[in-house]
Amino acid sequence: MLAEADDRRKVLHGLELGANDYISRPIERNELIARVRTQVRRRRYSEALRNDMQASIEMALVDPLTGLNNRRYLDMRLPSLLEESARRARPLALMALDIDRFKSVNDGFGHDAGDDVLRTFAQRVKNAVREGDLLCRLGGEEFVVLMPETEIDVAARIAERVRQSVEADLFEIEKGARRIPVTVSVGLAQSLGETEAEALFRRADRALYRSKNEGRNRVTLDAA
Repeated sequence: MLAEADDRRKVLHGLELGANDYISRPIERNELIARVRTQVRRRRYSEALRNDMQASIEMALVDPLTGLNNRRYLDMRLPSLLEESARRARPLALMALDIDRFKSVNDGFGHDAGDDVLRTFAQRVKNAVREGDLLCRLGGEEFVVLMPETEIDVAARIAERVRQSVEADLFEIEKGARRIPVTVSVGLAQSLGETEAEALFRRADRALYRSKNEGRNRVTLDAA
């Protein structure tokens, strides 16, 4: 802000309105340069703080290996989605996914190979679901897809598309030196007007375990 040397009222009013600094007439070149440099440093410092905070938030809510949202983000979003689903009397489908025999990948080829599989798996699922669906990694080889305003029969078709896309091509590990088959078991459940996330999770998990017990590499719908 530019002000007369004796105009304190104007200076105070300008600072109250949000001015970061002021300079008085007559303008002295070196003083102006020094004040501008100070403001530039302050701006860069505040931007660095903001960027660090944003990065910290993203790290807290994003799985670093796959780039997907994590369990913490899911726990934040699912209750509000359930409440909205109940309030609007619209369906919400939950797809629970578990990579088949993933432990054998880690045991047989090492954890780096397991990480390769998880990254490729996440990308294939992401490509197979719709843009508005929410894909999260719970941890390990477990993933969840939330599908707002989606009936169970539509969710089943999407789940089958996911299953096929995972099985369709071999997964590259060891920087492309090996290619191995990977499949996924899926359990589906649709909200029944409940607002408790645990109930929906429990029914989707029940369907997932049936997929596992009945031979893996299949989609099973909750019977409720």
